Amino acid sequence: MAMKIILRIKNSHYLKIECCCYNHERNEIYTGSQDCLIKAWDMESGRQLRLQQSHSNWVMGLIYVPNPVKMLFSCSLDATILTWNDTGRLLQVIEYGGPVYCLAWDSKQRQLFAGGRGVVQIFKVKFLEFVYCVLAHEDIVQAICCSRKGKVFTTGVDRTICMFESDRPEETVRKVNCAHEGGVTAAAFDMDANLLVTGGYDGSLNIWSPEGHRLDSFPNLTNLITSIAYLPSTHTYWVCGKHRSLNLPTYLPTYKNVCCVLCLNMKPQHQTPNPKTLKPKS
Repeated sequence: MAMKIILRIKNSHYLKIECCCYNHERNEIYTGSQDCLIKAWDMESGRQLRLQQSHSNWVMGLIYVPNPVKMLFSCSLDATILTWNDTGRLLQVIEYGGPVYCLAWDSKQRQLFAGGRGVVQIFKVKFLEFVYCVLAHEDIVQAICCSRKGKVFTTGVDRTICMFESDRPEETVRKVNCAHEGGVTAAAFDMDANLLVTGGYDGSLNIWSPEGHRLDSFPNLTNLITSIAYLPSTHTYWVCGKHRSLNLPTYLPTYKNVCCVLCLNMKPQHQTPNPKTLKPKS
């Protein structure tokens, strides 16, 4: 597979970017940062379209839900979830009760999942209406993803994967303990192969069945896997990591005709800390 950079936006935020998502209906990219800002960018030109400023701490998660919902959801360490329309107008502020680290959307039940410290809260989207709280983890919930059939998978710093049916969370919750040697930092669901893919502090990529059986493992890809995405159009996993001297795509062994691509986010080994960097609230 030949890959090339099609767009590079320089100086997009003053501080580190924590999350991004794509609105294919408007061909826009949204980015969220430690500077508490959400910015919208034109995919073709890289021009900044909007600045959305309503969070008071790091923006940790963004997810855009297309028709018929057509809303952008953002979450933050300021203990809120914000709902925006697709032109950047703030529609609703939800108090979560603690820092919020990640979001996921269940298209079957039209529900939003939000991960906090040891809990996953579920919201029904009309305007956001609280539905249920799942005490799934003992520490920060790092990632949430959903299957087409409405099964929800959550991962956390406690090295655990939790899974449950979105319409019956309390009755169906199941845990896989010690899923990685370190915290499980990232997850994605492969809709085509019906597989869960996870990455962790141990730098490994694990492949799971929807029932929680580990099918395969690719160890030591990097020092820390920060995020995973599955691209249905090319049947590839994109894995982002840190702290390793590699900046070109590296192909991993093919798993059931699905190719994995490792793209590492490089940083200098001796980086001077920025004294103005915001610190998350405890």
